[in-house]
Amino acid sequence: MIKKCVQFCKQFAPFCYDLTRIYLGIGLLVKGAHFMTHPNFVKIYFNLTQYENVPSYVIYYIALAHLFGGALLAIGFLTRLAAFVQFPILIGAVFIIHFQEGFFSPAQTLEFASLVFFMLLVYMVYGSGPLSVDKLVYKKNSAS
Repeated sequence: MIKKCVQFCKQFAPFCYDLTRIYLGIGLLVKGAHFMTHPNFVKIYFNLTQYENVPSYVIYYIALAHLFGGALLAIGFLTRLAAFVQFPILIGAVFIIHFQEGFFSPAQTLEFASLVFFMLLVYMVYGSGPLSVDKLVYKKNSAS
């Protein structure tokens, strides 16, 4: 029974990797849409730090990067670039916005932002996986 479970997990691991990428991409896309429709929400985050007067273009960079980067991650197109574009945002979220709260705060925002940062790092290094537009594009190019 255990051997069958292990074999099943090995067989479907690439698809689980893709499902995680899709989930992360959709989450970032939704967060980006929320930031686009509620830019003051981002300002509230910055008001909790010493960076109270953040320029509007920073807020819209965050929103657009999450929106379009999340969409690209979800479909697995330009996955490494989409993950890389998120890095400045997540570095800011982890080390500027949520770091002062510390670990084990009631909202657990530092833990969540750190997890998203780590997952983006994994997708930046390893790419998208078998269920992706990248795989289709690169497979076609290598066959030519």
